[in-house]
Amino acid sequence: MLTIKEAFLTENIYYQRAEKITVEKLVLHSVGVGQPNAAVFLKNWNKPTYTRACVHAFIDANNGVVYQTMPWDWRAPHAGGSWLNNNAIGVELCESSYIKYIGQTDRFNIINHAAALAHAKVTYMSAVELFAYLCLRFNLNPLEDIYSHNEAHDDHGLASDHSDPEHYWDQLGTGYTMDGFRKDVANAMNGEVTVTVTEQKKEEKEMYPTLKRGARGKDVMLLQKLLEATGYPCGKAGIDGDFGAGTEAAVEKFQIEYSLTPDKIVGPATWTALVNAPNKAGDAKLQTELTAVRTSADMLCARVEEAVKIFRTGNGNE
Repeated sequence: MLTIKEAFLTENIYYQRAEKITVEKLVLHSVGVGQPNAAVFLKNWNKPTYTRACVHAFIDANNGVVYQTMPWDWRAPHAGGSWLNNNAIGVELCESSYIKYIGQTDRFNIINHAAALAHAKVTYMSAVELFAYLCLRFNLNPLEDIYSHNEAHDDHGLASDHSDPEHYWDQLGTGYTMDGFRKDVANAMNGEVTVTVTEQKKEEKEMYPTLKRGARGKDVMLLQKLLEATGYPCGKAGIDGDFGAGTEAAVEKFQIEYSLTPDKIVGPATWTALVNAPNKAGDAKLQTELTAVRTSADMLCARVEEAVKIFRTGNGNE
């Protein structure tokens, strides 16, 4: 049974951009460092300052658990600025701690061969199940639509010059090949693919509620307060908790001016830009509160309400 745990990189800029893709290919990578624990990569990559890459999942080499770091149909730059970044899911295999790389090369020394082989087998078996699940979900042909990073560069000219994961498999003498992997995925698709998905904590998933015209309630009121505070008035209705024409127009104007997709829908990317946008009134206390807020919608609403109150009181508006 395959276990997928949602561990979205919510602080990574590529997650916050929330750019949708049409999934046409799957790309298998390996991390290129002797680190079997996916948690290490989750911690290091979940930062606004980590901008060089992003992937959709890491497979832990200790237990085979798949840690999903991005929604499957969101863009993640995993293949070197290529077409694949916009059309493919990228998955990283964690590598054994029983290898040690030689300088800045793809060659390594093996510390404990049996233990390293065990780590490689764990990730391989989980990758087969995961790719079978993804091929079924996105109607892909496993014999044509799966590449390694190495193949994407050498055979298709679609990726940066990397040798993974074949360099890892070959030096360990696993006997694994990409042709064999594709066949194993195809065979798995003909059987029963059982997947258990553990969703991210509710408060994390709801950090950025998606809002559009017709929505009502406290989240809409919060949105309107942020728009007003940053200089985008919501029309005659003002802050009324109703996502109507005035709020929609304000959202669209904000999205255009902040180089976001002007779809008039408030998702993670628009929320992030709003929270970080300078308030036009120039009040330092309000801006400090707005940029500090990154928790659940309830806490966000409460803190922004207090920030707006401080702002209004300080300016003689209440």
